[in-house]
Amino acid sequence: MIGLLSPPLSDSTHATFYMAALLFGGLGDQTWSAGNTGAHRTVLQYGLFDEPELVRLYPPVKPREVDLAMVDKRMSDLADMMRGAMIPSDSYDEMRSGVTWLMGGPMNPVQRSAVRSYRPTLMTLSRAQASCELRRGPAFWQRYLRRMMDVRPGQPEKWGAWFTDQKHQVRVLSLPSGP
Repeated sequence: MIGLLSPPLSDSTHATFYMAALLFGGLGDQTWSAGNTGAHRTVLQYGLFDEPELVRLYPPVKPREVDLAMVDKRMSDLADMMRGAMIPSDSYDEMRSGVTWLMGGPMNPVQRSAVRSYRPTLMTLSRAQASCELRRGPAFWQRYLRRMMDVRPGQPEKWGAWFTDQKHQVRVLSLPSGP
């Protein structure tokens, strides 16, 4: 696992960082899970409301791979992909709308239907709203949401260097014991 230390939530650039984390995680999901015949692995975990200071990424590690240089290479390759990616605006907008409703942004019809008919979605929304209330309050999240809506598709790519810079990383490599 590579933990990425994020800029402070109150930093005006954090919304761009958050979009970069979502893009980086999405690219990692596509790249690192390609050809995976087993169960889907989590590539990105980011508790924006619960733990906004730490993004968790899970690059693939082979069973006997103990050299973090390979993990660094995977992260660097992903950052290069993000820099060169042409993200269609509709895909980008869809990704953003997948999270903005949790901060009080508008819901699309699918989200609205899911909240009404699927209990885990309602619980996710309730938890997010409570967290927004407890962490900084609605006025903060309205400003954050406005900044996030102003982030254009090319802007998050500047964070690739941050993601690959080891001074912003906390690394954990667990190895199985035995032969």
